[in-house]
Amino acid sequence: MRKALYYGLIALGLSFNLGAQFMRDTERDAVAMRMIAHQIMLWQGDSIQAIPPVIALDEWSYRINFNADIQFDPGVLVDFIGQVMVDYSIAEQYRVQVKSCQGDSIIYSFQVGGSKTIDIVPCLGRIQEKACYYLQIKVLHGDSVAAAVPVNEPEALSEESVLIPNWLYFLVILIVLLATLGYIMYRRAKRTIPEPLHDSAEVRQIGSTFFSQQNLTLSFNNTKTELSAKEADLLAFLALHLNQRVEKERILNAVWGNEGDYVGRTLDVYISKLRKKLASDPSIRIVNIRGVGYQLLVE
Repeated sequence: MRKALYYGLIALGLSFNLGAQFMRDTERDAVAMRMIAHQIMLWQGDSIQAIPPVIALDEWSYRINFNADIQFDPGVLVDFIGQVMVDYSIAEQYRVQVKSCQGDSIIYSFQVGGSKTIDIVPCLGRIQEKACYYLQIKVLHGDSVAAAVPVNEPEALSEESVLIPNWLYFLVILIVLLATLGYIMYRRAKRTIPEPLHDSAEVRQIGSTFFSQQNLTLSFNNTKTELSAKEADLLAFLALHLNQRVEKERILNAVWGNEGDYVGRTLDVYISKLRKKLASDPSIRIVNIRGVGYQLLVE
């Protein structure tokens, strides 16, 4: 059961790691967008004028406004934004549009990333005239980015074709959790069904020793040795699996069940007691199978 829980936690961690890739800090991202605006204003030679607040259009899109007309070089713009995206670990895939304040028409746009397309960065070297512009930046993710946004045209990709819904990742996490929980409950339920402790015979011969579970006695060469109830149950279970390896978990489940009155070395202590009481019969051995359990051997 511990192993099942361990692997379940690993799987859960991987699932959370998968989901975390798409759970971003939007406040931090807004700060990064202001850094983009700051760099653009510095390129204009303006280090004094205030920059308006960044507007989050949705979880993945931002609008950056300016208090004055700006001029931009597409190559410089691509470099500024790319550096901020790397420095702040925002995204490896994103789309940028420069829009006119008059009519919201797209003056310039480019896209970086997407597994099915190379970076789309047109018009490098063509410095745009000074005017009132604002930037609209959209973070992209997933392998569904299949087409570019043409220059001076509206977005060609719908939100559904670009984004994988967040609920899908949480659904994966939930499935992993339920599967792990179900497996643990299955193992626990299986453990609560004890295996039989004895056969129908009232007295059983083990090697040259006669064992009575009902009377809690061992008889060897007309010498009787008394057993405790747990010692008798333990020997009876091992005798049912004579010359077979039996896992510790199975022994604990059969002999102690759900009593919860055993600790880590309880089984080892009882095995040691049985060995001493069986020591007079050289044909019997209880062997420790390292990392597995025990084996009652009769030669």
